[in-house]
Amino acid sequence: MLVVNIATLVTEGDYGYDKYMSIVVTLMLLFNHVAYQYKLPRSFRPLAKLLAWTWLSIGLSYIGTVVLR
Repeated sequence: MLVVNIATLVTEGDYGYDKYMSIVVTLMLLFNHVAYQYKLPRSFRPLAKLLAWTWLSIGLSYIGTVVLR
């Protein structure tokens, strides 16, 4: 899904802010899925969950401030 979103962005050549929303949402889903659905080694679990929550907050603030304006 991420590759298709990036390929679509590159081939169309339109770099408007609304085109990035699909990439942001895809990364939010990917990081949350990896952090909570896979059995990671004990040392990576907190880092994966921190990355997932951080990206979730960045993504939601991006969508709330840039896209929904």
